[in-house]
Amino acid sequence: MRALVVGAGAVGRVFGYHLHRGGAEVGFLVKEKHAGECRGGFTLRRLRRRGALEPTRFDAFEVVTSPGAAAGGRWEQVYLAVSSTGLRAEGFLGSLAEALPEATIVSLQPGLGDAAVLARFVSPDRTVTGLTAFVSFPAAGEMAYWLPPLTASAFSGPDPRLRAVVASVAGGGLPARATPDATRLAVTPSALLTGHIGALEAAGWTFAGVRHGRWLELACRASREAMAIGAAELGARPFALRALVRPVLSRLALRLAPFVVPFDLEAYARTHFGKLRDQTRLAFRTYLEAGRRLGLPAGALEALESALAGADR
Repeated sequence: MRALVVGAGAVGRVFGYHLHRGGAEVGFLVKEKHAGECRGGFTLRRLRRRGALEPTRFDAFEVVTSPGAAAGGRWEQVYLAVSSTGLRAEGFLGSLAEALPEATIVSLQPGLGDAAVLARFVSPDRTVTGLTAFVSFPAAGEMAYWLPPLTASAFSGPDPRLRAVVASVAGGGLPARATPDATRLAVTPSALLTGHIGALEAAGWTFAGVRHGRWLELACRASREAMAIGAAELGARPFALRALVRPVLSRLALRLAPFVVPFDLEAYARTHFGKLRDQTRLAFRTYLEAGRRLGLPAGALEALESALAGADR
């Protein structure tokens, strides 16, 4: 099986490595300015609570720099490991769909509205939607990643494409499972992240800053609003978890995180989501536009978006 990974960042490298471990011939589609670094290979290190594994070199892959260059490469599966804003880059999806008309397109974007963007260019009968269940980030020249216990990346889509994707991912040691609707499954974590990451940035990227003052209450309210908007947009019932998104539980989670997560979560959030500011802004705009169209409350989302806009000026 030949798998093309679009984007060689934190998510793309982990998927590419595990697809290779499962026996796939792997290629990366990256911008020309990143091609040299990509061709040099990567070092990955899997983290565990009781210490990291030895680093692993990964350089057994091809590198192409445009959808046209990928055409004719017999790529059977294409993993879109780019941000939600990258997915919307002018001409990108149209060119990719035209260059690889038979390949299964695996979307790894969890944002509300991302599936609709993809559907403009790729037919649903060859689209598999995925929700990643690992954390990855650059650290000291390596790509570190953590697979939380008892979790698996979830995928949904038409058979037999879905079964082939799950088998390819799981075959390389990355936990994966099929689910009826990965888009619906993504609504809760996406909404939680939108509210809490927005508040964390507004508070100066420190957990202490979020825990004190108005930010934590605002984060929880914004997350609950986003969950309600996301459910309504998908025609689903409001999620039961929404009632549990309260400051007392968020504060407890922040205090327990250092004892559960095998890396500095605050530093990770600052570095990772600091690079994804455009994606965070897009998430707020998407929720607010949907909320206005559906007539749902979005006061906390508006307040956080205003605070972030002020920080951008």
